[in-house]
Amino acid sequence: MKDVDLKLISELIKNARRSDRELAKLLGVSQPTVTRTRTRLEKGGYIREYAAIPDFKRLGYELMALVFVQIRQKLAHEELEKARETTQQDLAKRAPTEIIFFERGIGMGFTGLIVSFHKDYQSYTSLVEKTRQCPFLEHAATESFLIDLKDEVHYRPLTLRTLAENILTLKEEKTHHKNENNDPRPKVFTFPEILAPFSQRRLSRLLENPLFHHIKPAVDVHFRAETRG
Repeated sequence: MKDVDLKLISELIKNARRSDRELAKLLGVSQPTVTRTRTRLEKGGYIREYAAIPDFKRLGYELMALVFVQIRQKLAHEELEKARETTQQDLAKRAPTEIIFFERGIGMGFTGLIVSFHKDYQSYTSLVEKTRQCPFLEHAATESFLIDLKDEVHYRPLTLRTLAENILTLKEEKTHHKNENNDPRPKVFTFPEILAPFSQRRLSRLLENPLFHHIKPAVDVHFRAETRG
């Protein structure tokens, strides 16, 4: 992606209400450039939707639930695809649904995660019961982590602003790795660079090993030079 792509996405994550003219002034490019870039990113699927993040507690939600599930292991690829399509159709029929995220993964003995918001505990238990009726999930393998949205203490409420700043580093990291990978020359270390992490005492112990006896004269010369320096 181009620098302007990442910068535009970053600014839209922070505040998607700004006009292309405002964004152009902020990014130091022309308004047509912003309009073209935004359209290209939308058509390419880089920008999937524009949405606000509300205060869920004030809207009436009491719980945020992370439900860990186990997808049946013996499902073939075709069965997994069918399960995915069935899930999407079911969620569409049940719309509006409290589920905001449902994906496969791995960790803690589970292979799937459902994230949802609930107005009360009964709504949460109803969702868990429905997951247990899912034909491609293990009925007994379900665990949950519940977040009380009414709690007075919150460490970091849901936000994407920090991620907006973080994505700007992606280009820098890719460029750095690309430059390293494109250098055909092997990295060559000098003798002092090789010895730098080791103390003289530790090296003395290593040199007791017959495998390193051949470098002992060079190591002695190195430390004598350091002592004189």
